[in-house]
Amino acid sequence: MATEVSFRNLEGEELKEFEEAMAKELAEWIQEKALETVSKTEQANIPEDRLLKTRWALIWKKDPTSATGRKAKARIVVLGYQHPELEELKTAAPTLGRTGKHLCLVWASINQATAESADAKSAFLQGDGEELNEN
Repeated sequence: MATEVSFRNLEGEELKEFEEAMAKELAEWIQEKALETVSKTEQANIPEDRLLKTRWALIWKKDPTSATGRKAKARIVVLGYQHPELEELKTAAPTLGRTGKHLCLVWASINQATAESADAKSAFLQGDGEELNEN
């Protein structure tokens, strides 16, 4: 598991790499319209508990194509545990658990099938927001 990096301890080329990773992550959030900016005037009309705080999670990710063998990875983390309707929200994580993954691999082995995996870049940002209208 990767260890989180402290932004305040970065300098030089490492700082530049993480700033670029942060800009890339922020651009994805903006592209998917997963966040919205509000003016100070608009913010005054929003109840304090409806504004969720965020933080940056910064890690070094292995990258065999890089000269250093690693690359900077930045993620915006919404502190969802602070959501005022946390206990009423319907959530789901459509990913396999360890048992499900092993069942798929056993099935593929028995049936001589090829098992492949893929990653949908920023998949969690690409929802349609319908769950927000269910109340």
